[in-house]
Amino acid sequence: MENLFKSKLEAVERLKGFTREITELSVKTDYDNVNSMVEKRIEFINAVSEIDEKIKKVNSTKDTDEVKNIKKLINQSVQEIIEMDKQIRKNLNDEIKVVKTKLNEPSSSLGQLNIKA
Repeated sequence: MENLFKSKLEAVERLKGFTREITELSVKTDYDNVNSMVEKRIEFINAVSEIDEKIKKVNSTKDTDEVKNIKKLINQSVQEIIEMDKQIRKNLNDEIKVVKTKLNEPSSSLGQLNIKA
C-alpha cells in the first residue's frame, strides 16, 4: 500500500512540475505551446487516476504513519496544482478579454475616409 502512495506522490509531483512549466509560458507569445502542453497534461492526470484505481482496489483501512505523511504531501501538491490551474485559467481569460476588446474596437483608419473633391 505504501508503494502505491509513493507512486501516486511521484505522479502528482510530475504533474505539478509540468503544470509549473505551463504557468511560466506566456499565453500571448507561446499560445500554441501552452495549448499542446495543456492537452499533454491529461496524460499526467490519467496516470494519477490509474494509481488511484489501484489504491481503491487494495482499500486498506489502516494507514501507517508513513502513508499518512505521503497522503499529506500528496494533498499539499494537489493544492499547489489547483493554484497553478487557477493562474493558467486567469491568464487565458485575460488574453481572451484583450482579443475581444481589440476585435470590438472600430479602427479609426478603416472607419473614416476623407475625400475632397
